[in-house]
Amino acid sequence: MKILVCGDAEGNFKTLFQRVSKVSNATGPYDALFCVGEFFGEDRSQWDDLRSGNIKITIPTYILGPLKAEMKTFFPDIKGCELMKNMIYLGDSGVFTGASGEKIAYMSGLENNHYGGLSLAYDSIKAIEVLLGGDAGFRGVDILFTSQWPKSITNFASVPPGFEPEASGSPLVSRLALKVKPRYHFAGVEDIFYQRLPYRNHRVLAESQKHVTRFIGVAKVGNKSQKWLYAFNLTPMCKMDNSTLVEQPTDATESPYINDEKIVNVGLPTKPELNQFFYDTNYQPGEAGQQKKKRKYEENRPPGPPSPCWFCLSSPDVDKHLIISIGEHVYLALAKGFLVPEHCLILPIGHVQSERSLPSEALDEIKKYQKALLKCFEREGKCMVFYERSFKSPHMQIQCCPVPKVSATRLCEAFMDSAEDQDVRLEKIPENSEIDQLIQPGQPYFHLQLPNGDRYLSRVQKKFPLQFGRDVLASRSVLNVPGRSDWKNCKDTKEEEEKTAKKFREKFEAYDFTL
Repeated sequence: MKILVCGDAEGNFKTLFQRVSKVSNATGPYDALFCVGEFFGEDRSQWDDLRSGNIKITIPTYILGPLKAEMKTFFPDIKGCELMKNMIYLGDSGVFTGASGEKIAYMSGLENNHYGGLSLAYDSIKAIEVLLGGDAGFRGVDILFTSQWPKSITNFASVPPGFEPEASGSPLVSRLALKVKPRYHFAGVEDIFYQRLPYRNHRVLAESQKHVTRFIGVAKVGNKSQKWLYAFNLTPMCKMDNSTLVEQPTDATESPYINDEKIVNVGLPTKPELNQFFYDTNYQPGEAGQQKKKRKYEENRPPGPPSPCWFCLSSPDVDKHLIISIGEHVYLALAKGFLVPEHCLILPIGHVQSERSLPSEALDEIKKYQKALLKCFEREGKCMVFYERSFKSPHMQIQCCPVPKVSATRLCEAFMDSAEDQDVRLEKIPENSEIDQLIQPGQPYFHLQLPNGDRYLSRVQKKFPLQFGRDVLASRSVLNVPGRSDWKNCKDTKEEEEKTAKKFREKFEAYDFTL
């Protein structure tokens, strides 16, 4: 891969993209441009020129979140979104794997932010650590992008002119770098170009040898005396043999963080404590009237929603009478306004917006529920259709709907015909490929899994039929319930829902792996 990284653009888009175009013509093409620091500025005239096409974006561009409160108006979805063609806002924090296998972590915001913008939070740092910790073979990430510099980065190295180590940098960013072990770490804000000596991610003679980290601070776009655009080549670590990956440069230093307890333990409580939340499903499974079922969801849960959410299990707004089963990471619930009485949802217990944001343990549990549902309805001559619409849906939902096996052969044709009629591009997902390898962070999508195991993906653009999956299943060629294509027209009373959920629970109990 060939990558470009720039510092704070602050609305200076003409200078930025003219320079990117010139560099691309001379030494490119480049695969992506990543922008750290504050991307937008008070003068929005050049943003209007970008959107109108007067300033050309010739390369996929990825940006971090706002550092000042007034810049939030540029972001329609603060959790991540596509701002325009070739420009993706990554979100406040997260991890994604690119098309070439490169693993990238990112963190927006400033610690102790006095601007009133996005602030760094320990929960967000911890969420990234948990997400990466679910990979048993985790060695580190290829690149880490942060707005702010890490605290103590100049330990064991030179201090760049104009930089004040005691007054600058974030211990939270340092902790993140220490935990995720990036091969490259880029940051902005300081308006200084600083290419630190590479540092080791292991203790010599005490730990097995690991790759080094190269930290690069990038100046603000347009700085006439400091470098603000950095170009480099990257071979993803997943495509490197270990001996090449862990080669140690002769100028490598000790880690600037590894002996600093303030960084290692930043954000941690003085004593290890688990925040345990217990949920009561208000039913007694089994004929013997066993004790009410409870599940705990511990400290690794994702950060909560910005406002009350109907589907977060800890929310007072959740319809507990619809719950069928609760696992450790996800739960199963009857769909409100269901297509058929066994139409249900798989949802994360904590607030997560899409399947691609879940840790591996939660994904494994989703597969267990899907297999259990398949077994449950197999004897009735039914098979399962699963789909997720990560578009205008604040909480992840996997729709699970049983259909008669006699209708299964018509499913693919029905979805393809409807996609063509509604100008939806539905592409078959290659075998052994995952969603996060096929779409960029913030990109909305529709993911479909048919009974024969074939999976399809639609990258949602500006317009997408919200009831696309439901319309196809409700059609006369599949379930033949066209009057139930809109769930709002199928609402039952709470008493009716309780009866339907109770029957579902009794049927599913023999297949519920959580009991």
